[in-house]
Amino acid sequence: MVGFADIGTAWTGTSPYSKTNSLFRKEYPGNPIDIVVTKDIEPIVAGYGFGLRSRLLGYFMRADWAWGVDDGVVQPRIFYFSLGLDF
Repeated sequence: MVGFADIGTAWTGTSPYSKTNSLFRKEYPGNPIDIVVTKDIEPIVAGYGFGLRSRLLGYFMRADWAWGVDDGVVQPRIFYFSLGLDF
């Protein structure tokens, strides 16, 4: 059994909080007008959870239960199952 957590961000411009960050702008081109929506959200996201690791018939199996944190709000739990040749 393992526990995990991560935190990260991605951005355009000089910093994640820059007004030029494409995360904050959504453009809707139209005819005869174009609409630009600016939103104020937290660009840093995180996730945490726990999982089980095992090996069966030469394959590594992973079963994870994870929660994301987006804009300071914990998201609903997601279950992930995967098979692979390495962890």
